[in-house]
Amino acid sequence: MGLFQSKPAAGPGNKVRCNVSNAKEIKIHCDDTIEQILTQPPKASSPDAKDLYLADFKPFTASHFMDDMLMFLDLVGSAVMLGATAYVYLKKVAWEEAKPIFIMSTGIFFSLFAICTVISYIRGHVVFTGVRMTESQPGELECILIKSPYTHKAVLSDEKTKEGKRVLIPPVYELQVEYMRLGSDNRTVCARKKGCVIVGNFGTYYATYVRRLVHI
Repeated sequence: MGLFQSKPAAGPGNKVRCNVSNAKEIKIHCDDTIEQILTQPPKASSPDAKDLYLADFKPFTASHFMDDMLMFLDLVGSAVMLGATAYVYLKKVAWEEAKPIFIMSTGIFFSLFAICTVISYIRGHVVFTGVRMTESQPGELECILIKSPYTHKAVLSDEKTKEGKRVLIPPVYELQVEYMRLGSDNRTVCARKKGCVIVGNFGTYYATYVRRLVHI
C-alpha cells in the first residue's frame, strides 16, 4: 500500500466488502490484511491472543518508500508528456520546431517507465516491508519483507464425490518471508532467515499464521 493506492471498498460499519467468488480479489484483500495485522497492537479480546502470547507483541512500522518512489517516477513521466503537449499547443509551435520537444519528452517518459519496470521486476510481489526496534537487545533493528506470489487457479483432483463429480481444490495462499536483524550500527547483520509459509486455501483463517512470522 503506497501513497496513491486506493483503499478497499467498505460497507456499513467500515466492514470491507469482498467478492468471495473471485480468487484474485480475495488475494488482494488478504495481502492488505497482512500490513494491518503486523502494524497494529493486538487487542486483549482477540480470540487467538492467548494461544499466540501476543501481549508483548511490538508492531512493525510499515515502509512505503519503494512504492511511493515508483508512483513518483510515474507521475514525473506523465507530467513531462502532458507539459510538453500543453506547451506546444498553447504556444502554437510549428511541427518542425515541436519535434525535438516531443522526442525529448517521449525519451524521458519511456526511460522512467523502464526504470520502474526493472525495479518492480527485481522486487517481486512485495506486499509488506516493515521495521521495528528490538526490546531484548536495545539498539538492534528487525526488518521483515513479505512477498505474495501470484495465486494459481483452482484445480480438479482425481478424488470424486458421492455424486461422481471431481473435487475442486481451491487455490493456495502462499507467503515468502525474509527476516533480518541488524546491530546497533544498522550495518552488522546479526541474524537472517528466509522461508516460505503455506497458509492454506482462502477458506482458512490465516491471520494466526501471519502473526507467527513475528516470532521468528
